[in-house]
Amino acid sequence: MIDVGDLIKLVNLAILSGRIKNAKPVSMLIIGDTETGKTQILEVFMNLKPVIWANDLSAHVIVDEVAPQVEKGKTHVLIRSPCLERLRSQGSAP
Repeated sequence: MIDVGDLIKLVNLAILSGRIKNAKPVSMLIIGDTETGKTQILEVFMNLKPVIWANDLSAHVIVDEVAPQVEKGKTHVLIRSPCLERLRSQGSAP
C-alpha cells in the first residue's frame, strides 16, 4: 500500500475548512488510477458526524440520500465513484 498520509492531512484540512467562522468550505476531487489509495483516504473520514459517505453521483442518490442528510446538518460529502474511475480509464476524464 502506498503512503497516503499527506493526502489524509489535505482532506482533513478541507473538512475543517467548513468549521471556520465566515468561511465557505473547500471542495476537493481526488482522481487516480485504481489501487492508488483513494478509498483508503476517504474511509478515514467516513464515520465523522458532518460527513456523508456516498458511492454514487446519480440524481437519485443526491436527492434521496444526500440532500436529506444535508438538511439535518451534515456538511461534507465524500463520494467514492467507480463511474469516475471508469471515465478516467477510458480517457474521458482528466
